[in-house]
Amino acid sequence: MSVYNILRPFTENTASPKLPLHSRLRTFIRSRNDQAETLLAKLVNINTYVRNVSGIHQAIHFVKSELSPMGFTQEVFPNLEVGNVVYFSNTYDEEVDWLLILSVDDQQKLENQEFFYATEHKLYGTGIWENKGGIVTTILALQALKFSRQLKKIKMAIMLIPDTSIGGKFSKQILNTKAAKAKHIIALHGGNDEGSVITSRSGSANYTYDIKLMDHTAENVAKVSAHFYKTLASIVDISKNNPEVVLAPYHTSFNSNIFKGFANGSSKISVRFNHKEEYEAMDKKIHKLVGNTKKNLRLYNSQIQGGVSRLPMPESEESKRIFNILKQLSKLSDVNIQKEHRWSSSDICNVTKSCAKIDGLGPTGWL
Repeated sequence: MSVYNILRPFTENTASPKLPLHSRLRTFIRSRNDQAETLLAKLVNINTYVRNVSGIHQAIHFVKSELSPMGFTQEVFPNLEVGNVVYFSNTYDEEVDWLLILSVDDQQKLENQEFFYATEHKLYGTGIWENKGGIVTTILALQALKFSRQLKKIKMAIMLIPDTSIGGKFSKQILNTKAAKAKHIIALHGGNDEGSVITSRSGSANYTYDIKLMDHTAENVAKVSAHFYKTLASIVDISKNNPEVVLAPYHTSFNSNIFKGFANGSSKISVRFNHKEEYEAMDKKIHKLVGNTKKNLRLYNSQIQGGVSRLPMPESEESKRIFNILKQLSKLSDVNIQKEHRWSSSDICNVTKSCAKIDGLGPTGWL
């Protein structure tokens, strides 16, 4: 029996006093609100900066302690640089019905971490919306399925990713190996406050543009400064009138001294794109704008480094079908959901398999 059929209300036996499964699940989850908030506070207060291996492992152990009593076993893929990739499953079969992708890490060092606190209507803390709220949502949903004796009927796998913040550099290959055996893939990042479900994501690329004056005169300092900012403006203009590409410089700096005759500049450039072909055309334009000529090399040296980090996740027919089923199920609980294309990239974009992929099923809200 499909999990969707399991969740539909029973209408064939109106004399039965037993509530429909979706009503029992909702009642169970509401009864666990305080417990869920306690779990979330513990998880949020663990510093999971992407290079804090001990913090990453502490968070993974936290998740393991919640999943083990529900029959999940683990497979560990060691990594000393960012922490282990861990794959949990409630079946010994390699093929699973659902693979859930949970990100553990974030970009906040301890000095910038926001610890958990709650107000009457909102919860705050580093990672609540982006990843940690999704972890607790997953735990609560699995507990509800176990309570209703449905969990064993679903072949479920969960992958904990420790390097989302650096593009899945170490986990990408492992994720694809496991995803190849999954029928459907879900990621638990947050949705917006209108109840969005992500059916497509943009790809991402990152560049660093550097320039340094070679002919040290006061006049040339001004020339190099003008050229640096003009080039940045030209790079941003590549996306002008193109709704499929977004380019944005950040961490831009230019240091110069007219009297000493030195100048150097650097800028990082973030790129979001919806089609691989658009990216390839844009990449050529960027390199052409920054390229050195024989004449320029007498005055300055410049370079552009970087490239694609993750490819886009386009909306597929399989994803549309799953979204429509989720929409039907959400109506049973008087919840409205809507499709969203998100202009950011995440681990689910690293999955190359063509299958149903849905993201944004974590908490609602915003960063």
